[in-house]
Amino acid sequence: MENKPINIDKETLKADLILLIEEKPELFKNLIKEILREKINKLPMDKDERRKVIEKLILEDFQEIGDVYRALA
Repeated sequence: MENKPINIDKETLKADLILLIEEKPELFKNLIKEILREKINKLPMDKDERRKVIEKLILEDFQEIGDVYRALA
C-alpha cells in the first residue's frame, strides 16, 4: 500500500487543534511530554535530571498558556 500525501487546510487544522487543546489539555500535555522525552533522552544526563528538565519545561509552558487564557477571559 502506497502512502500518498493528504491535502489538509492548515487553518482548519490549526483551529481544530486549538479546540482540542482547550477541551482536552491533558492530551496536549501528554503529547508535549512524549516529544520532549524523546528529544531530551538524547542529552547526556541521567534519567532523574532529564525528568526534572522535562517537568520544568512543561510547567513553564503551561503557566504561559494559562496566563494567555486568563488574559483573554
